[in-house]
Amino acid sequence: IYGAGHLTKSLLKGIEFANIRYPIFLYNRTIERAYKLKEEFHRINTVECENDLIQDNSFVFIIIPPSEVLGLPNHFTDKIRRTNSILISCANYVTLSNLSIQYPDIKIIRILPNVLWQIGCGTTLYLLNDKVDSNEKELFVKLLAEIGEIVEVQNEDDFDRFGKITTSGPGVFSKLTDLFLNELDERSEIEREIVIKTFLSTLNYAIKSKKDFSEIIKEVANKGGLTECAVNELNNQLTGKFDKVFAAMDRKIIEKRQQIEKQ
Repeated sequence: IYGAGHLTKSLLKGIEFANIRYPIFLYNRTIERAYKLKEEFHRINTVECENDLIQDNSFVFIIIPPSEVLGLPNHFTDKIRRTNSILISCANYVTLSNLSIQYPDIKIIRILPNVLWQIGCGTTLYLLNDKVDSNEKELFVKLLAEIGEIVEVQNEDDFDRFGKITTSGPGVFSKLTDLFLNELDERSEIEREIVIKTFLSTLNYAIKSKKDFSEIIKEVANKGGLTECAVNELNNQLTGKFDKVFAAMDRKIIEKRQQIEKQ
């Protein structure tokens, strides 16, 4: 693993959660950050040179800022190529096509990680170039499936479309819940727990029953009752608001991608 930020920590927590026993090597340019992670995850092997990360036929996770992913050292990418290893880019905004142009003749998998790795949940999107063979794909999918759902997307547009949910979703949903709690003026830990458990139970019910949310609303709402009153007011206040949220996120994706491609 190249990088020692919060997403690396989520990956390491997920690996421990799933009891995955592969050897793990960790490099970070600021080596002290790598040492700090080793204090929490004792079995990882910290290295002081990026090339020491790479063993024969290894998966090399690159979890560094997107602006740096296209500037990996030549000696590092050369060793990835020589050892038949696979570069796994965890950077948002950096397309697989740009990665393949920058690092020709290298096996590359692009993924979008998420903080829910650490509890073995969440959804990881991935797309691989044509140099990754079927056996390598199978091994990669088996590894990542241990820490959540893994979904192969068909093109770069799918990364942008679904990635807004898989990567930003935990933050967005947390903000919605936080706004709900603030508006509710919850005054105790018990109230907070009631709200969160009700949200979770409703989502679990929707998943297990395979019912649309509109069906669940009909089950709960009586004509002229409290739920109908609340749902009607939510329709009045929120319809169309999320279009603006997603449009803002789309603009940010384009802006970030253009910044990276100009470097």
